[in-house]
Amino acid sequence: MHSRVIATGLTTLAFLGGALMASTAPAQAAEGGGAKVAEAGDTALPAPTNVKAKPRNKRVKITWQAPDDPRVNGFEITRYPGGEVIPVPNGTEALVDFGLTNGQTYEYTVESVDEEGYKHSEPVSTGPVTPARKPKTPTRVAATCNDHQLVVTWKPADAGDAPVTSYKARSIGKTQVRGAEAREARFKGVKRAQDVRVQVKAANDIGSGDWATARCT
Repeated sequence: MHSRVIATGLTTLAFLGGALMASTAPAQAAEGGGAKVAEAGDTALPAPTNVKAKPRNKRVKITWQAPDDPRVNGFEITRYPGGEVIPVPNGTEALVDFGLTNGQTYEYTVESVDEEGYKHSEPVSTGPVTPARKPKTPTRVAATCNDHQLVVTWKPADAGDAPVTSYKARSIGKTQVRGAEAREARFKGVKRAQDVRVQVKAANDIGSGDWATARCT
């Protein structure tokens, strides 16, 4: 038998960019002394599908596909750890949970609810998700030109709680994507006398950081 988690905090919702934004106020006990209990013989609601969570800086975006069933009147998203329940109205298929802690792992479940709040579908989990920031710029970026070739080198970027997954270098109208362990890129067709600009940036699962710039010496 599925048991629900009762909301232990007061949640406020606002629309932003086509998704609901959720922020949690200090905890407040749920009214009524307990959850509503479905009567025996009730048919379970269909669960949402394609449930996903995408991390960002201090926030997570949860998306799902609503079931095509007229009994479904909304959804409840439960955040773990904590068991905080975030209710959202029918017609909503995305929610942004912000004010989170980077580096902490969260998990969400999404379940359908009926108009009265008595019937619930089985919860569908997003799996673990960890918010983090984008990488900072690579350090000590330097470029040298010789033998019609530009060589750019760099030191690792500070990626915080999400490791660097790749570096991107660009110069003379060309772009190279290098692996996480790469520390240099080479561009051919550069004259030694040219004052050429080269840029490097790092990326992780959250996104890409800012470009670091150097000039060929």
